Amino acid sequence: MPCKATNPQNLIPQNKRTPEERREIARKGQIASTEAKRRKKTFREAMEALLEKEVLDKNGNKIDLLTAISAKQIEKAGKGDTKAFEVIRDTIGQKPIERVEISDIDSKIAQEIEDYVG
Repeated sequence: MPCKATNPQNLIPQNKRTPEERREIARKGQIASTEAKRRKKTFREAMEALLEKEVLDKNGNKIDLLTAISAKQIEKAGKGDTKAFEVIRDTIGQKPIERVEISDIDSKIAQEIEDYVG
């Protein structure tokens, strides 16, 4: 049985719905959005609390878990692990800008894009 959302007969544009229907849809969307934000906040707070937990380093000194993880990433990068290096680089804000270049584009389309964004 197909899902209601994938059945085109069930898709009614917002401008063809009554104001009451639009309000109800917006209300449900806001409730779902608020719940998702609440879950993300709870998860973030739990992770932050865990990262503040103290552990012992190699020398027996107490350090927080975030520092221990960071030190391990730096150690791995120093041994040639390029993925560890990329994580460190991206974390400190040095990630290179990714650009997409399109070649063989129609000059008319290129001009339309320039006019639109320029």
